[in-house]
This record gives sequence, C-alpha cells and structure tokens, in this order.
Amino acid sequence: MKRRILSLGFIVVLILALLTVGIAFREGYFERKTSLLHETIDTYGAYQYREVSPMYLVAADLSEIASIQKWVNPAAEKAIGSLNYEEYFVIAVFQGRKPTGGYKIEIIHVAQYQDQVEIKVRFTEPKPGQGVTMERTSPSHIVKVKKIGMPQRGRLLFIFLDDVGGQELACQEHIIP
Repeated sequence: MKRRILSLGFIVVLILALLTVGIAFREGYFERKTSLLHETIDTYGAYQYREVSPMYLVAADLSEIASIQKWVNPAAEKAIGSLNYEEYFVIAVFQGRKPTGGYKIEIIHVAQYQDQVEIKVRFTEPKPGQGVTMERTSPSHIVKVKKIGMPQRGRLLFIFLDDVGGQELACQEHIIP
C-alpha cells in the first residue's frame, strides 16, 4: 500500500514537472539570446561631445546618422555616412567629458531576444597613480551591427546595460527596417 501511494505521488510530481517545463518552453523561457555581429567603427573619442553625462544612440538609416555624426571626428563621420544601412545599423556610446585621459567606454556585447536588444557597455577609469594624459577627454565607442541574422526587426527596445552589475543605463525604442 505504501509503495502504491509513493508511486502515485511520484507520478503526480513527474506530471507537474513536465507541465511546468512545457509551459516554460511555450512561453519562451528557454529561448536563448542571439548574439549580433558587430564591428568597431571608431573609438578615437567624441571630440565634439562636451556633456558630462553619458549618451547612448542608435541610427538605422541615413536620416538618423546626424545625431551621431555631429559628435565624432571626421574619419568616424565619413565611415558612418558611407555605411550600407541595408545591411547594418549603428550603435554609439559616449562616456561624457572626463578631466584626464585613462577613461574608456566600450560596447562589449550586443544580443537580441525577441523584440529586445541588449547592449553591454564597459566603463574603464584610470587606476590611482596611473600615468594619464592631462587634458580633457570624451571617450566613445561606435559599432556597426549586422542586420542579417537578427531574429526580429521592426520596433525594438534597445537596453544599454553596465557589464559589471547589469544595471540599466538607458532604454529606448527604435525601428530597425
């Protein structure tokens, strides 16, 4: 009798576990994020960006690139302007005005899950006693991201995250045609 009750209990637990896993699969809990291929356009620095706070931008076509081009050096401006926007879109991050050299901002990962694109950003500051340039800097990182391989296009939510603690830095909707 005890065996029968234990067997029945085991079967009930097994059925509940299978139902839970089935619901999780249906809802997409086990879907993986798709890493999006990206390549650096420029890390030279945003010599025109004089704000103190960071800025995060996305440009998906020629009509939107002015929001990025006005902040960058001439070589990056040319690269952004000549990009094939049928194949790529641009993500730019600006760390903001810094009192010395030794600061850096870097896009380290771009991934998509359904209608969300996560951009992991790494901030670097000079270490105490580290030799740095004694002039103001404005670190930036601009990447082009391949549209081919994106699981979804259209209206997407771009979420910029700090790579260390995962804190949300910025969030914006953007249309990727």
